[in-house]
Amino acid sequence: MLAVVVILKSWGNGADWPQFRGPDGQGHSDQKGIPIHWEEGKNITWKTEVPGQGWSSPVIAGNQVWMTSADAEGRSLHAVCIDKTNRAVQVYV
Repeated sequence: MLAVVVILKSWGNGADWPQFRGPDGQGHSDQKGIPIHWEEGKNITWKTEVPGQGWSSPVIAGNQVWMTSADAEGRSLHAVCIDKTNRAVQVYV
C-alpha cells in the first residue's frame, strides 16, 4: 500500500517546519491566509506517492520533506525524504 504526501500551498513558500506540531511544538504558524480546507484540486500544491504506510507528520527543512512510513504489518519503520523541488523520493531507509 502506498501513502500519499500532500503539501499545502502555504508550506511551499513558508519557513521550515522542523518537528511534529511545528517550530515550537504547539501546532501554530505565524503565516497568514493558511487554508483550513483542502481537497483534490483545491489548496494542494503537489502530492506524490511514497512507499509504505504513512505514520508521521511531515517535517520540512529547506527543500526536504521528511516523514516515516511502515510496512503493511507495521513491523518495519522507514525514514523517507521527498525533494520539494522535483517531488522525488531522495531517501528511503
